[in-house]
Amino acid sequence: LYLREGSIPDRRIRDLVRSRRLFPCFFGAALRNEGVEPLLDHLADYAADITYPGAFGARVYKIARDPQGSRLAFLKVTGGELKARDPISGGAEDGAWTEKIAEIRQYSGARYTTVSSVPAGGLCCVTGLSRVMPGDGLGAERREGEPTQRPCYACRVIPEPGEDPHRVLEC
Repeated sequence: LYLREGSIPDRRIRDLVRSRRLFPCFFGAALRNEGVEPLLDHLADYAADITYPGAFGARVYKIARDPQGSRLAFLKVTGGELKARDPISGGAEDGAWTEKIAEIRQYSGARYTTVSSVPAGGLCCVTGLSRVMPGDGLGAERREGEPTQRPCYACRVIPEPGEDPHRVLEC
């Protein structure tokens, strides 16, 4: 097309990028602010606009624990809106379940702020979900294809007699 007409219309480039048939390459160094502006311009011009469904859905991408030992589930909200104290449903092959979100956090490094809701497209961390694993879908979002890898390492700590269990857990 370029050799025949001398240019390629932006619409054609956008369609090829969105259909994953054209993969633009960019070079630069963010620390020296080289090549950052062309990359951002490309993302603004050629990236697909995402429309999220109205029904709540989320995908779990990480599980961790905070310093107090609370189980943290990191989510990407893929539809609707997530609100604190909302009942969340999941599970299918091992039985359906429903649990309530205790707290919604938005992390920045090691610090976090508590928020009351997260819209579709947002990333967040929640407490109160004891059954989820990475790759699980919540609400309208369901697992697709092959299951993701799950951690299978287990260990056991046997403290010396008289040791403080809280200190052992902290260590």
